[in-house]
Amino acid sequence: MKLEYRFDYSKARPNRFAHRTKDRVIIILDGALFLEKENMIQLVPMTQPEFDSFLESSIPEFAADKVRVGNWTEAESLERSRKGYADLLPQGHATTNNYLFSVKDSQSDERLGWFWLAVEKDNAFIYDIVINAEHRRQGYGTQVMDAAEIEAKRLGCSSIGLHVFGFNKAALALYQKLGYEVKNINMSKVI
Repeated sequence: MKLEYRFDYSKARPNRFAHRTKDRVIIILDGALFLEKENMIQLVPMTQPEFDSFLESSIPEFAADKVRVGNWTEAESLERSRKGYADLLPQGHATTNNYLFSVKDSQSDERLGWFWLAVEKDNAFIYDIVINAEHRRQGYGTQVMDAAEIEAKRLGCSSIGLHVFGFNKAALALYQKLGYEVKNINMSKVI
């Protein structure tokens, strides 16, 4: 199933944007991003309740990841994670130059996950991409990453970066498949 929108690129307005790739068209209409493809996603700006749910799940998950890799102790992890999110998003989902989206199935409107992109000068950074466990390995992560590039370009960025924990082999493989290159590697050994 494909979107039936016809789009006149010459009349694009800031709240309406289209980008054509080799195999699909990506369209942004009034802040929601659509990919023209089967099992397509849309990125919809988070509402306050969605942002609250995002924090409720993301803060403990990030804390657990930092404990897992040995950066933080379990005792301090939740507080440090809360502080990190508060420092990065002082105005919540309305923080300037931060773009927080719910990833939704465009047919059913079911929430498939979250996505957070930040922009500084002409560089974009993906702080978080989460596809819910029951929806993984179905191409949604790739679609979100494609959309991230388009959104970053639309926002005037010339590069896009991200961080991935070393234990997250599936994400690392996806990012490498999509052309992301390793720029730094931190290594450690328990002795």
